[in-house]
Order: sequence, then C-alpha cells, then structure tokens
Amino acid sequence: MDDGGLRVQGARPSVGQDGYTTEAIGLETIGGGVTLLAAGCVLPCSTTETFTISADAQTQITVRLYRGAVGPAVGGQAIGEFRIEGCVSGPRGVPEIALTVTATGRDLTLATRDVRSKAACRIVPVPVT
Repeated sequence: MDDGGLRVQGARPSVGQDGYTTEAIGLETIGGGVTLLAAGCVLPCSTTETFTISADAQTQITVRLYRGAVGPAVGGQAIGEFRIEGCVSGPRGVPEIALTVTATGRDLTLATRDVRSKAACRIVPVPVT
C-alpha cells in the first residue's frame, strides 16, 4: 500500500457469531507487550499506538504482532514480525511513530506515520528463520 499500510497475510481476525472479536491483538516492541485491540471489539475496529525510538538516529523499529493473551508478558500466538522502516531520525525518545491496527471481518492491516511530519513509514514483514 502506498500510505505505509500493510495487509497482514494469514491474520484474519477471530470473530464470534455475534460479530465481536474473540481474541485480543497485541504488539511487542523492545519495551514489552501492549494490547492493541481487546477481545470483544465490534468489527470493523481500529486503534493507534504511538511509540518512539530507543537509540539516537534509529530509522527503523521491529515489532511483533500477537493474538490471544497479550500484555506485559506476551503469551499469545505470534502473527508475525515486522520492521517499520524510513522513520524520521532524531535523538532517542524524540521521533514518534504512530502504528494503526485495523481489523475487519476479513483482514488485519497495519499502517504507520511519523507523528510530527505525517509521513508514512514502510512496513516490511520479517521472514521467520
């Protein structure tokens, strides 16, 4: 996608007959895990989490996406690992990257933007080794 978005292959949200998500979707970065979409969301749903770089002049961030039990001790099923590239460089803690996760009945998509410049960053799946 041209806007910095990426459809996550094989990550169809788990949805109950009532149209609500049955599992949480979470994110793990170097700082730990956070829940992005809680179980029980009505689809379509979307949320944005803003985070920053952990080293001076860092231009990329690696994140892992999980489904199921997520939180400070990520215990869910791994969906994939992704590298957010093309981030604005700056001192540690200054550049802010907004990551948006959107779930529909068919897809899970990720999109990123630099908060200050509004420029889209690229999201690249990291191959599992």
